[in-house]
Amino acid sequence: MKVTIGHRRWWLRLALLIVAAVAFKALEPVLVYTWGWRALPALADAPAVEAADPAYATAISQARPLVRKLQQRLRLPGIAVAIGIDGHEVWAYSSGYADLATAIPLQLDSQFRIGSTSKAFTSAAMATLVQAGKVDLDAPLQTYVPWFTARPWPVSTRQVMSHTAGLRDYGLCACFPIWEYYNRRRFDSLREATAAIADSPLRFAPGTDYAYTSPGYNLAGAVIESAAQEDFLAYLTRAVLQPLQLAHTRADDARANLPNRVTFYETKGSEYKAAFAVDNSNKWPSGGLLSTPRDLVRFGNGILADRLFDAATRERFWTVQPLADGKPNEDNYALGWRVFHEQEILGGRARTTIVSHNGVATGATSRFALYPQRQLTIAILTNAQQSDTHELNALSGRIVDAFLDVAP
Repeated sequence: MKVTIGHRRWWLRLALLIVAAVAFKALEPVLVYTWGWRALPALADAPAVEAADPAYATAISQARPLVRKLQQRLRLPGIAVAIGIDGHEVWAYSSGYADLATAIPLQLDSQFRIGSTSKAFTSAAMATLVQAGKVDLDAPLQTYVPWFTARPWPVSTRQVMSHTAGLRDYGLCACFPIWEYYNRRRFDSLREATAAIADSPLRFAPGTDYAYTSPGYNLAGAVIESAAQEDFLAYLTRAVLQPLQLAHTRADDARANLPNRVTFYETKGSEYKAAFAVDNSNKWPSGGLLSTPRDLVRFGNGILADRLFDAATRERFWTVQPLADGKPNEDNYALGWRVFHEQEILGGRARTTIVSHNGVATGATSRFALYPQRQLTIAILTNAQQSDTHELNALSGRIVDAFLDVAP
């Protein structure tokens, strides 16, 4: 009898250990958040590096302290900015650390996660195929993505790219951890990465409402693969990155040794810790790219100069998509871009249109905006995750104001 009870206790302990291990792996992002915090260094003394056009010295002298002040107030380990005007970079500035543990300072070509700003790159790749007549934005999605499950209503690539298809956003999964957003699984193809969203029920009839979805936007990458008959990342490189010489923009491959990739952080008060390690192969088209502010500015300059596709195609992708009732969607979302028309006078000049996309990634935040009437592009990247991009948006606007006020 004693042997039997002993065996039962041993099996009970083993079962409890297994349950505890499974629970830990399922809830790991939440559980590990509670430990590992360290004190941030004095960011007022953070190292900085810049490249500057002397013609904009006055604007730069105004913008630089704005960046440093925000870095200290938000306690950002690192922040990097670049701005281009009339097709040329006029200022690039990096302040802080690529890695806090080793005190490695940021360089001008340090690579950050850009999160949902990746959607703008996917949009550009799609625009090249639309201009070539290889994609019909209004054809049923199954034309290009045959594994997309048929729904009571047709779903189009246009609706996928404008977040009006009714597709869900990130959710829970039968995986470790249980949140799709904190993915640690390696996906070897976009078909694998989009399988779950392709089978999910729609939230509403396509075109009748707006619901932002990164998993849904990944289907745009699958359309690109089908139309180009080429792997998404390979086509993005060939059609967008190489023509614009974006040497520091690439997939955030968790398995690759990328010496310029910064370390990503979470911050809390005056403390920091490394962000939860993720594998972004589940979101290459929607939020899985690395880049630099300088590359983003080159990208923006290239689009404004019609180097990838013509102005008519650009305007198609910059047109805010209406809902079925004719009203604009609530987010001013076009096809991979947000487009705002402002009637605002700055320094005696009208600033009427801002075309942008921002991103919040695990351990990083990004702001990317184009001002077509002024032929201006600005990008701001950090290696600390913020809850939203409002602070970077405000900083971006103040820097743009400074440069427009003193433009030669």
